[in-house]
Amino acid sequence: MKENIEEDCVWAGNETGLQPGGGTKEHIYGPKGKKMQPQQHDGNRENITVMVTICADDTNIPPLIIYKGLSYRPNWHQNNQLGALIAISKKGWTDGTIGCLWLEDFDKKTHAKAGARAQLLLVNGHNSHYTWEFLEYT
Repeated sequence: MKENIEEDCVWAGNETGLQPGGGTKEHIYGPKGKKMQPQQHDGNRENITVMVTICADDTNIPPLIIYKGLSYRPNWHQNNQLGALIAISKKGWTDGTIGCLWLEDFDKKTHAKAGARAQLLLVNGHNSHYTWEFLEYT
């Protein structure tokens, strides 16, 4: 079956990682003339992943934010003015379960706009987009 998918039903989603505090200044000290200097920083390796979804008509839906952790912190939802979906994972990265959570959230947030029309969601090759649950989602 060939679908004519309209611009306001074409979406793209992607994830990006960021490290809080990564923009702080770092100073490197070492002997004069030495080519390789050891880099010193605060040691913070916390990762946060943000999954964004935009439409070809220049609209978007609130992002999914994935924090590193083993349990949910209530303050993650405080002042959530975007209405972002919040998730946690051991390393702060997306996985198959979170990928399905994001897809369900996408469906809820775009269903009314699409009505009965078909939608196209473009995703990259990340493994969280290729689980059976993700591919069979209806």
